[in-house]
Amino acid sequence: MLGYGWAGIFRKFMVDSPYMWWPPNLIQVALFRFSLSLALSRSVYDQRFLCDGRQHNCRALHEKEVRRRGGTTRLQFFFVVFAISFAYYIVPNYLFPFASAFSIGCVIWKGSVLAQQLTSGYRGLGIGAFGLDWATISSYLGTPIATPGHAILNVMAGFVLFLYVLVPIAYWTDSYHAKRFPLISSGVFDGAGHRYDTATVINPKTFQFNPEGYSKVGPIHLSPFFVLSYGLNFATLAAIFTHIILFHG
Repeated sequence: MLGYGWAGIFRKFMVDSPYMWWPPNLIQVALFRFSLSLALSRSVYDQRFLCDGRQHNCRALHEKEVRRRGGTTRLQFFFVVFAISFAYYIVPNYLFPFASAFSIGCVIWKGSVLAQQLTSGYRGLGIGAFGLDWATISSYLGTPIATPGHAILNVMAGFVLFLYVLVPIAYWTDSYHAKRFPLISSGVFDGAGHRYDTATVINPKTFQFNPEGYSKVGPIHLSPFFVLSYGLNFATLAAIFTHIILFHG
């Protein structure tokens, strides 16, 4: 909500500016143009329109499109891509889930905690791991199909700084007893590194706070990964002011 609030306050710079557009949104626009009517039917308004730089009749999904010789219609192309995507996604998600993030290091050094921390794609830094799941590939850096190269490099630089510099330093220097907790985790823990017993602190029936249970369990603790994620997410709000000062100052 804070992000939406700042965007509303600085709407002139963050929303109305023609430079503040995001290419992945064009994918949705293209889909809407394909599935919805861009013009009235020829039976109502017989006129040719310019679509995609060419003069032809813009058709909705329910309107018949003439297939070019040796080519495909937009609807045929859509269903071909849909079938290929379905066949591709079902492999890592259902048939071979390990293909989402396969780590060679974890297979070689199964009993090594350090190897799990460095090479695991789920609970580690993912060094040497690879994935076939497109959702895994595009989860953090965004889809490379629509995101500009300079934006990918910008996000990747921040990602490398965060995951491969800040998190390891915080963990292996044992900052705030970080080694008691997993290296990569979004869970909450007690001071001993065990899963936080929320049922002791919050009454599961009335959902009221239990001071005695809290004094017994103690405050919650987070992994260094989760702490830095929270901090950097709040830093993005401050980046709004930095952007306005640098580009509109």
